[in-house]
Amino acid sequence: MRWNPGSNRLVRGLAATAGSALMVLGVPAASQAATITVVAQDVPTMVTIAPGASAVVPVTVKNTGGAVSSGAGAGSVVFNAPVGATFPAQLTVPVQWSADGVSWVNNAYTATGCTVSNAGATLTCTAGGAFSWSAGSYFRFNPTVTVDAAEPPATTLPHGTSDFQFTMTSSPGNVFDVPMGTLNIQTPPTSGGPVVTVAGLGAAGGLAMLGACAFVAFRRRTVAAA
Repeated sequence: MRWNPGSNRLVRGLAATAGSALMVLGVPAASQAATITVVAQDVPTMVTIAPGASAVVPVTVKNTGGAVSSGAGAGSVVFNAPVGATFPAQLTVPVQWSADGVSWVNNAYTATGCTVSNAGATLTCTAGGAFSWSAGSYFRFNPTVTVDAAEPPATTLPHGTSDFQFTMTSSPGNVFDVPMGTLNIQTPPTSGGPVVTVAGLGAAGGLAMLGACAFVAFRRRTVAAA
């Protein structure tokens, strides 16, 4: 089972215990419990959703620090929807892992017991399970989001945010924080008419082609009327 987060943030912490390889830079092993920001990087994915429709919006992070592993872990993940969107009811959020950010597998680490609050703007889930998050690998949550019906077409919504926190048996009392994953949504262009793309033609050629098509259509209507 593997795990991964994302966005270049300074990690304060270095702890290591026998039987569990945990690398977080900065805090001496004997220091007091603290919240430690994991070194990771947001990997945004833009999703196109029509107003009033719902779709999965991936939240992806890449581990750009050291490897993190634990025999067991528990925590939470909180998603804040983009302005102009909300979360529908969902009890679980699928979690995936990838070594390269291209090929994904389901993760044994889970996000369950999810609840929606703040008029649909916030989704909170319990996260838990054993994991191993290698350096350079990716971790992805997949919440479902609904775009408000009143959103205009061809609009990029202000991105949503997430905050993933977990604890480790190897570092009791410490909370490890991954606050950098984003949710990115745009609405499609207006459907007032088809968009014509003519490969290999410049702007002038395209206009000439459209003019020719309009002339042919006019001639056909004239002949039909005669």
